[in-house]
Amino acid sequence: MESSINITAIVVANALGLMLVSIMFISNFWRLHEKSPKTKYLLWILLFTYISCVVDPLVFIADGVPGKFAWNVVYWGNAILFMTFLLGCLCWLLFLKEFLHCSMSKLHALCIKVVVVFAFVLLAINTCVPVVFQVNEQSVYSRSFGYWLFVAMDYGLLVDSLIYYLVCKHKGGVLKFFPVWIYLIPIAIGTIAQSMVYGISVLSASFAVAVTGVFASLQSEQIFRDGLTGLFNRVYLDYLLKRFSKKKSFDVTGLMIDLNGFKQINDTQGHAIGDVALKNTAKLLSESLRDIGVVMRYAGDEFVAFVNTTDETIVEKCVKNIQTNFDTFNKVSKEPYKLSTSIGWCVLNKNDIDNGFFMNEIDRRMYENKKNFYEQNAIDRRKRC
Repeated sequence: MESSINITAIVVANALGLMLVSIMFISNFWRLHEKSPKTKYLLWILLFTYISCVVDPLVFIADGVPGKFAWNVVYWGNAILFMTFLLGCLCWLLFLKEFLHCSMSKLHALCIKVVVVFAFVLLAINTCVPVVFQVNEQSVYSRSFGYWLFVAMDYGLLVDSLIYYLVCKHKGGVLKFFPVWIYLIPIAIGTIAQSMVYGISVLSASFAVAVTGVFASLQSEQIFRDGLTGLFNRVYLDYLLKRFSKKKSFDVTGLMIDLNGFKQINDTQGHAIGDVALKNTAKLLSESLRDIGVVMRYAGDEFVAFVNTTDETIVEKCVKNIQTNFDTFNKVSKEPYKLSTSIGWCVLNKNDIDNGFFMNEIDRRMYENKKNFYEQNAIDRRKRC
């Protein structure tokens, strides 16, 4: 009787998980059409969660049922569950990397690859020697010492994602933010409950709750996103300025960035090509300020960026990164246009926010830079003639 109640509870919990994942997929179908690494990892998280919610109740239903078919369901079902949980945690870490626009060291990436390969090796060994789990002739599943290695790897990736988030937030300050607890807390609770109480299974449902929280957070964030480029928009700029105005101190520098000759691209190539140019610009700017900055589309072909420093040397390096990335794009791209920017920047000051001086100043400096650009281009054209 007790076993029946447990199975019923497991089926219901996973059915609710499937329902949550399905609702999230349907309601965010438009978002999942985006061809970006961030979207790709979200899709993988959804897929792994969906698989685990389907496989988990099947494994419990087949557990203890005689026969080869039931044995295969229990054995291979558990193997799939071990990997989907691990890969779900991995995709969460990689999603954070793309969402926060932070770089990852080669050593860090190598360690993650080693963990994933080690997990596959353990499961491969388990087919011959039950180091992770075993299934006896009556199709009864039981844990081996390797189970705790998988728990350690799952927790390790979750802790790693938290540390990585904190490092990114330290580099970017108030500019880098995502409510990571929405994902981490349900999974942590589910993992603890399932590890401590043998015979229950809530981890798949916990993943579903976590994924739902992530999508709900992203949905709420859409008010701050530009529909064309995917960057933050002017609403988010105003939000940040209000936050800064309430802080006693902060070390932030603002940049006004404007595309050179964008009107000509629209006039000669058409607005569709102009939209592609804006998307490419957004990508180049985000990559240039990846660790310490955030980019917002201000209006048209104008962008505002904040970097989490007042060090003039670092700011100039950021500007140089932008120019270098645009030059590289122009050399390797097959687009029918060239991209370049004019940039003006100044340190953000609390008093300058309140009186509007800050936005006027970076705008003025940007136009000075643009004037110099066109004057230099005119000189270059005369020299060529």
